Amino acid sequence: MRRLSLWRPRSLLAFLAWTIHLVVSHVRAYLAKRVACADDDEQRRQRHGKCVVVTGASVGGLGFAIASRLAFTADVVIVTAPNETDALQAVAHMRKTAPKHVQVKPYLLDLANIEGIISFARAVTRDYRVTSLVNNAASFCTEAGDEADIYVRRVNELGPLLLTALVRAHRVLWITSFTHRAAEVQKQGVTYTCAARRYADSKRRALMCALALRARDDGAVHVCHDPGAVDTRLTSEWPTALRMVHRIALRNLGLLVSADSAALGAGRADGAYTFGTSAKPLPVNLQNAEVGASESAAEVIRWTTTYCGGAEVVREACNWLHKNMLINK
Repeated sequence: MRRLSLWRPRSLLAFLAWTIHLVVSHVRAYLAKRVACADDDEQRRQRHGKCVVVTGASVGGLGFAIASRLAFTADVVIVTAPNETDALQAVAHMRKTAPKHVQVKPYLLDLANIEGIISFARAVTRDYRVTSLVNNAASFCTEAGDEADIYVRRVNELGPLLLTALVRAHRVLWITSFTHRAAEVQKQGVTYTCAARRYADSKRRALMCALALRARDDGAVHVCHDPGAVDTRLTSEWPTALRMVHRIALRNLGLLVSADSAALGAGRADGAYTFGTSAKPLPVNLQNAEVGASESAAEVIRWTTTYCGGAEVVREACNWLHKNMLINK
């Protein structure tokens, strides 16, 4: 499988742009007014509810840290991972610290697999009333080609949107990324030649979806939180030398935070777009966000109806997307 080189000038320039936007975000957060958020257990319980679903909750990642904190306020915490080993490992670690009365449930969930998403949603909604969904899972794929482009878009954008439509949680927390500020709009049908651009564009599209849903009265609260640069396994596919340079540089600049620290901000997030461990509100301005979100919804509808068009749950999800996100109805 051919891979996109991260040492190419175009990729290095993209990483430089990311760093600049990260620094700017920290400066804006420092200058922003502090929002009162004691982040005590009662506040988190009111914010997230009794049954929480967290995607991408493998040990060592941000999703695992968020789920571990929510285990102290929720009654049921459902953690997902794309493979059985990661899911069971996450549950085993969480049960060591979570209160005994809390149910911690492992589920397999690959957001690039439509049948897996639908099966997961059916199983969870059959047994629980999900009060909070944390769309955290993401992929930075270095493989080249159309299939890799589709995979990244499904994991980072289309999969979370479909899951949101199927689960219908009261509150949806979208873990976003400062990289969206450096995204360049890719022409439809053109294959990406830069993995960094592909990732940033997928996060921009996902943010568009979240903001569009937040603007609509769909019965749920949609919150976007950018944790900043977090020390997780997201960069595991990067060349070792580049990964080390990235970690050392950001750490020395004070811009790289641990997953546990980032989870503090995610737990406090309660606004259109917040940033960092303090979860301070930042402005976000995406041109044609509603149009972009409508395009994503239309793509999800095509995706679902192509593979599982006859299922009742699929028809309900498509109707929900059509009602809440499609502009041309």
